[in-house]
Amino acid sequence: MRIEIFTYDDVLILNDDDEILFKIKRKFKWNSKIILEFYRDNNLILKTSNYTLLLFSSGKIHYQNLTKTISIQKKNRNEVLFFDNNYIRIKHKPAYLINKKLCDVFLNTELVANVEIQSRMVLKKLTLDIRFTKVLPQDIKELISFFIVIKYLDIDGD
Repeated sequence: MRIEIFTYDDVLILNDDDEILFKIKRKFKWNSKIILEFYRDNNLILKTSNYTLLLFSSGKIHYQNLTKTISIQKKNRNEVLFFDNNYIRIKHKPAYLINKKLCDVFLNTELVANVEIQSRMVLKKLTLDIRFTKVLPQDIKELISFFIVIKYLDIDGD
């Protein structure tokens, strides 16, 4: 699975066969707010927002039409995505500009995926490769990809 982030434009989530699973429209507001609208087959399934300049800001969900109800909350000073009785946590790797390793993804306490940047020197498109270390149901993989997009919604603006 991979995420393609077009500089200051839309985001695509693709499967391993290069088929588009989701299109995410990003709306940049003057007050550093970014609104994300997630679409599957042109149907809105999730809408979130975040303020990129606030240090303690967290993502907020405004609308969802998913198979699992999700929420974004703080757990041990980390932002996590909760669903059912589980949570997804992302551990950021600060040296990603050197080694391309952006983050590790955990389902509860178990490492389930690594995310790497395909190329560090890009102008038009940034590609994130999600490499799952465990076999997971498709809906959990999708939630993981959503949370990665939410957490790194402004990576092309860094």
